[in-house]
Amino acid sequence: MLTGDTRDGDWGEDVEPPLSSVIQPLVRSSAEPRVLIVDDDEDARSQAATALRDVGFIVDEAANGLDGLKLFVQHRPQIALLEVMTPFVDGFSTCRAIRDLTGGGDASIIIMTDLDDVESLQFGYDAGATDFITKPMNPIVLQHRIKYMYRATEAVDQLRKSRRKIAHLAYHDALTDLPNRRALERYMRRLLESRAGNEGAVFLFDLDGFKRVNDTFGHTAGDELICEVARRITGCFGIETGPGAVDVDTKRTFLARLGGDEFVLVSPSVTGLEDAMAVSNAMLAAIGTVFDLRGHEIVITASIGISLLGEHGDPELLLQRADAAMYDAKAHDRNNARLYSKSLDEKGPVRLKMEGALRNAIGLGELELHYQPKIDAVAGVVTGCEALLRWNSGELGAVSPADFVPVGEETGLIVPIGRWVLEEACRQASAWHASPEMRGLRVAVNVSARQFRDTKFLDDLERILAETGLHPHALELEITEGTLMNDTKFARNVLRQLKSWGVWLALDDFGTGYSSLGYLRRFPFDTLKVDRSFVRDMLSDDGSAAITSAVIAMAHGLRLTVVAEGVETREQLAYLRTLGCTELQGFYFSKALPARDFEAWVAERRISQKELLRPREMPAEGRSSAIPPLLIQSA
Repeated sequence: MLTGDTRDGDWGEDVEPPLSSVIQPLVRSSAEPRVLIVDDDEDARSQAATALRDVGFIVDEAANGLDGLKLFVQHRPQIALLEVMTPFVDGFSTCRAIRDLTGGGDASIIIMTDLDDVESLQFGYDAGATDFITKPMNPIVLQHRIKYMYRATEAVDQLRKSRRKIAHLAYHDALTDLPNRRALERYMRRLLESRAGNEGAVFLFDLDGFKRVNDTFGHTAGDELICEVARRITGCFGIETGPGAVDVDTKRTFLARLGGDEFVLVSPSVTGLEDAMAVSNAMLAAIGTVFDLRGHEIVITASIGISLLGEHGDPELLLQRADAAMYDAKAHDRNNARLYSKSLDEKGPVRLKMEGALRNAIGLGELELHYQPKIDAVAGVVTGCEALLRWNSGELGAVSPADFVPVGEETGLIVPIGRWVLEEACRQASAWHASPEMRGLRVAVNVSARQFRDTKFLDDLERILAETGLHPHALELEITEGTLMNDTKFARNVLRQLKSWGVWLALDDFGTGYSSLGYLRRFPFDTLKVDRSFVRDMLSDDGSAAITSAVIAMAHGLRLTVVAEGVETREQLAYLRTLGCTELQGFYFSKALPARDFEAWVAERRISQKELLRPREMPAEGRSSAIPPLLIQSA
């Protein structure tokens, strides 16, 4: 008998706890402990069943081997106790039949017998028995025997499952269960060895702006998005998933996840560029459909790089060249596919060279700020400017922000660069405010998500304002929507601190991300900036026009200033004025200018609020010469 005080779950040193308290912590995921007893002796069977139930086992009973087999298939017990001499089917035959079942090899089978000759023992082991027990059985001995047999069975089962899982993970991605890089390379080697012609293509793709999703919604949501992309692509091409996907026939399309947001699709039937682009377009369409991510509707695009099997001979080279083509796709506005060409081989080293040069750009004095004016839409006077970063590398020449800013974001260099931008913009604005002609201008500075979340951001800004002597009201910080959404409580606290100092706050690129009226009410913004994409398309696209009109009306309702950026034509300007836009910014007035040129531009145009606005004449590449300078009569 088992005894002990269980009030606190504390069993004495010499007291054995109940079976359930021992095995459940040991194997949390296993089924309930279950034993099958097959014996035509009803008394012996009942006595054994009672003894095992007393220590926590579920017991199934059968009087013959046929019924025992049925119960085994139905309940899958971990242990079977089989009497040798049973009607219809003896214990040895029942043992062999269990072992022949799928999964039957995992059970422990104990033969109950009063035969103790060596021949019977050998016959039982040959049939697949795990152990023997002699009848008549002592109930206490039986309890201990079965309990420890159960422990051993479960330990072996867990080891077997662990090995299977390890073997599975060796060739599968843990998140999506797609084949991984190792499985991909094995598939590609088989494909290259088996193909007769030049068919086949490799499509390497990743998601544009995936980092923004992670930063905005968190990594768990990012994982959900990755899994949904995997489901869409496998569904689009009828790709097999699960354990069989690794060894799929090389005539079938294969999808693998390399890691992060990077996938590879191999299509063995593609015969050329036209086929490859058709596959790419199907992928882009599948990915580009709206995702419902935790209640937010978002659109994700992808960039695809293609390498053809007939032109590049081994898996590593195929992947390397598809990767180069993918980065070329990203450089061409993303959401598209590019085929590898030899000219791309030079671009990889250029990126590494750019990163190295960017690390030294501040120390070498290669960074410079240019300033693009903001114009009062009614009075036509300059109200301020936006500071835009330029990099003239001694090693690489003039480098576009579209090229070096992503490198800065990925490497973390954007934080010290952003700090330098704040220092330089505040220093320049303070110097301008000493001049009567420039006094009152507000300078706007973009703050990246990484810089905003930096623990030293507020301290750095407080120091910069003190050192430059710039009044906080003369500084505007432009924050994107994505910056706010990863940790709204943190963002709100930072913005409130900035607002308490008097810093002007602008929500940048409004309408392109995940914005809502709730965010505008929750955060203390002063300004909304209408993204240039809406301004560009509003005269030709009803959707863009509706969004632009709604944003401006909403801003007025919330008593916010609204700035339209990317104004390039007379017609855009006139339409924005009719909508009641507060301020305007774009090439129609001026490109971003070095500080001295900006001063000259302001001096030339800052005459009086009652003067007519004289837009800057655009160079041929900036504005059509057919569009005359617009004269805006002040209100």
